[in-house]
Amino acid sequence: MFQEYSKEIRKFFKAGILLAFMLTFFLAVLSVVALKEYKHIGEGVYPAKTLSISGSGEVYAVPDIAQFTFTVTETEDIMSDAQKSVTEKIDAAIKVLTDAGIEDKDIKTTNYNAYPKYTYPETICYNGICPSRERVLSGYTVSQGISVKIREVEQAGDILGAVTETGVSNVSGLSFVIDDEDALRTEARAKAIADAHDKIDVLAKELGVKIKGVTGFYESNGYDYPRPEYALSAKGGVYSEDSAVSASIPSGENLIKIQVDVIYEIE
Repeated sequence: MFQEYSKEIRKFFKAGILLAFMLTFFLAVLSVVALKEYKHIGEGVYPAKTLSISGSGEVYAVPDIAQFTFTVTETEDIMSDAQKSVTEKIDAAIKVLTDAGIEDKDIKTTNYNAYPKYTYPETICYNGICPSRERVLSGYTVSQGISVKIREVEQAGDILGAVTETGVSNVSGLSFVIDDEDALRTEARAKAIADAHDKIDVLAKELGVKIKGVTGFYESNGYDYPRPEYALSAKGGVYSEDSAVSASIPSGENLIKIQVDVIYEIE
């Protein structure tokens, strides 16, 4: 009788384990389904009624940095001679810059190139047949480019003239920029958003609808600054009449413009 009782207990125990396993599996399936449903809650749901409006904000500011680049290019029969010639002119130009108060952090090499130079000698053709021309090594060319930031903008003309007098090959890319634009962009963005809000209030009133809130926002940046035109004389220096002198280069004002597109949900 005891053995039969034990068998019954074992059967009951096995049935309980099976039932617990099935219940656990069932709960796991429910959890997965619930998670999938939760994942998709709100996805693909977009307000049926919306209005889109554009706004713009502008801020003008006086540039506090002048930037320009210059290049030295030399060709010699021997590579080391070309490198030496470039280094001497670069050092002379950098000395002019440092003597003018330009800090080392504002003088940066932007490129350095060294390569062989080849020529193709003329050949004599006979009866319409021209022998192939083989290139001949004629020397080596080395060039180095330097970018400069001038933080005393009113000195830009004098410094440009002094740099070109050192014999650099080319001076270009003079521009006037603002060193830290974040605060100005924040101000322009606030004006653009306020402009959009003002426009949507008028439009909603005209259409007889009520604004519920913002559902989308997009921003694009605009930045305009003057680029003065100047040329280099054959003697070096900024061109003025027939002599190399420092130029008067007004920096003007820079325009920072923010354009926003705001999407509003309406009732």
